[in-house]
Amino acid sequence: MTNGCQAPVFAVKRFCEKPARLEARDLMTRGGLWNTFVMIGRAGAFLNLLAATVMPTMKRIADAVAQRDLSSAYGEIRAIDFSRDVLSRQPHSLMVMQDAASGWADLGNPERVINTLELHQIQPEWLCEIRRANPLQQNAPVALYQQTTTALRDLVPVQ
Repeated sequence: MTNGCQAPVFAVKRFCEKPARLEARDLMTRGGLWNTFVMIGRAGAFLNLLAATVMPTMKRIADAVAQRDLSSAYGEIRAIDFSRDVLSRQPHSLMVMQDAASGWADLGNPERVINTLELHQIQPEWLCEIRRANPLQQNAPVALYQQTTTALRDLVPVQ
């Protein structure tokens, strides 16, 4: 099967979330692909994956939406790791293609965010504020990790 770009699309035999380094190397030498978490699909397909794997949580959220009370639902439900709890349990429902041109980067922690911003010479105000408060750590993204984590949390709207 191919997509509109004529890139081959493959069925997924196994979805291995966060494998150990040696296992990851072995998987990749045997043709495995690294999950970039760039996903394309219809909303219904994603809802079907969620319903097949975390239905109690989906039901609780649906009830909360109907009752206009999401705050209490979010306080009651367990955290869901989409890769571990959903995708890895439904590999037969997935398809994959190599992503060679998107420019995707894993920004999974504040250090990577800061490094990417610096690479592209982007200076958001929140990072400037952190650096003004910590002048001795101007060129040390790792040292700014805790301050950045706090600053990023402060940017998330609370309902």
